[in-house]
Amino acid sequence: MQRDMDAILRKHLVPASDFIYGYADLTGLVEEEFGDFSYGISIGKKLDVRIVDSIIDGPTMEYYAHYRTMNSDLTALSVAISEDMDKQGFEIKIVEPSVTIDHLPYRNPGRVQKNQKQFKPFRADNIG
Repeated sequence: MQRDMDAILRKHLVPASDFIYGYADLTGLVEEEFGDFSYGISIGKKLDVRIVDSIIDGPTMEYYAHYRTMNSDLTALSVAISEDMDKQGFEIKIVEPSVTIDHLPYRNPGRVQKNQKQFKPFRADNIG
């Protein structure tokens, strides 16, 4: 069963180096609206390195636009994957990306407020 799912995911997640996916046992963690669904598949896509590296002081408008595009792309990808999984007899429910950054203030790169800690996202390829 998982081998069939892996084949479907690999078919859609191209190039493979831009994606990561994993399975999770969600027993006891999902809300009632998901009924008997107790397993999940999470898919992530690599962000544009140039955009991530340009972040100095919080999200930029360029990052915000990229983030929205990526979420839209992941939703479309999820639909295509679910159609193939449905053809193989898997019952699927799509949960669209739901985390937004609407509530975060936009700041111009390079502008630092006094006493403000700076955090920079890291790329997985930077990990030792």
